[in-house]
Amino acid sequence: MVTMGVLIIVFIRLPISLGIVDFRPYWSASYLFVRGKDFSDLEALDKIQRSLTGWDQSYTMQAWFTPVEHLILSPLTFVPFEQAAKLWLLSNIIVLSLSVWFLRTSTSLNRWLELLVTFSFSATLTSLFFGQVNTLSLLGLALYFF
Repeated sequence: MVTMGVLIIVFIRLPISLGIVDFRPYWSASYLFVRGKDFSDLEALDKIQRSLTGWDQSYTMQAWFTPVEHLILSPLTFVPFEQAAKLWLLSNIIVLSLSVWFLRTSTSLNRWLELLVTFSFSATLTSLFFGQVNTLSLLGLALYFF
């Protein structure tokens, strides 16, 4: 099932803005972090966002992120931004699925219902659409409660 998800996300053309709005500043800051540069420098962030992510707005998006979280995103900085965004979308789907699994308290026969409810929740869909990093916090909480 995961292999099918990988094939769909990597090879199928997704809507241009799916999963990249909030992911852009985090990827850009992690890109600078991995290369030993100041990830809070607005000028450097602006240059990366415009040259590597296709950002064309009049402002620079900033990432409010800790260095530990940069380490989590660091592998994605070695692939082009478009591919990284697709991989991030797939990662978020996996992280949400794992979180559901870790938070499961019963052994009910309706295991798919939990996933259906999770992926039907508007905040989940918003998080996936914008490429937010809050799913990592959810996974951390789920692991703690597990």
